[in-house]
Amino acid sequence: MVKPVFSESRWRLIIAGCLALLCVAALFTMAPVRRAAADFLGVFRVRKFAVIPINPEQAGRLESLAELLDEGAFGKPIVVREEGQPQPVADAAEASALAGFPVRIPTALPANAYLSSFEVARGPALHYEMDRATLQALLTAAEVNDATLPDVERLAIDLDLPTLVTQSYRLATARLTIVQAPSPEVLLTPDVDLVAFGELGLRALGLPEEEARRMARHIDWATTVVIPLPTDVAQFREISIDDTEGLLLEASPHEDGGYDRMLIWQRDGIVYAVSGRYLDSKLLVEIADSLR
Repeated sequence: MVKPVFSESRWRLIIAGCLALLCVAALFTMAPVRRAAADFLGVFRVRKFAVIPINPEQAGRLESLAELLDEGAFGKPIVVREEGQPQPVADAAEASALAGFPVRIPTALPANAYLSSFEVARGPALHYEMDRATLQALLTAAEVNDATLPDVERLAIDLDLPTLVTQSYRLATARLTIVQAPSPEVLLTPDVDLVAFGELGLRALGLPEEEARRMARHIDWATTVVIPLPTDVAQFREISIDDTEGLLLEASPHEDGGYDRMLIWQRDGIVYAVSGRYLDSKLLVEIADSLR
């Protein structure tokens, strides 16, 4: 059987980009936005997304780097709170009570759609530290060998990952998933030059030095998540959705001509992702716009 052009591993790469703040890549996508305790700065809140197209070769390097991170090659986070087991719920009211925020459900679904699962899961709380030597090793593994590190000897990150609410639907041969969660809370070591770290992150994604420097200065790191998107497996475009602006990611077709698509946006402090297999983009947008 012919393997789909857009593999599950590549979807994981994109999703990892969307949730970059779940790991060391958080350094490249967050910034302090208010003064907190003496040891930390601020809270990062997702308000928008920036797509960085990357070539297939660099995508492969990033996947290898992700494996090294998973294996603990650059240290492991301390788990302050374990991730909770998904808890099935009956409806949006029960989900909202359990999640602690108003959960929305689609009001315009195709007639043949049915809810296959509705779950709420509490995310973990993590503490991670990285010294200068480890950061240099990480950049070397990403093949960024000529960069100057910002003047910091140790980075500390505390992440409180949000409660995640997932709805899954079946539509004949198609599938639909709706995920919603508050923006994670992130506390970061003070006096960190986030533009400089953002530039390093863009270099790690394969951007040339001058382009990375220019882009880093124009990205609002306090509100923006950077999504690395392999150019051989998916395309993207900005789209108006749910009375705000978001992104439509569209994968290369499977051998049967079907597509995987994902809508991503933020509204009122909640991040949404609506993804569909074998659903056209117009229907996906209609479903997303119908959330109430």
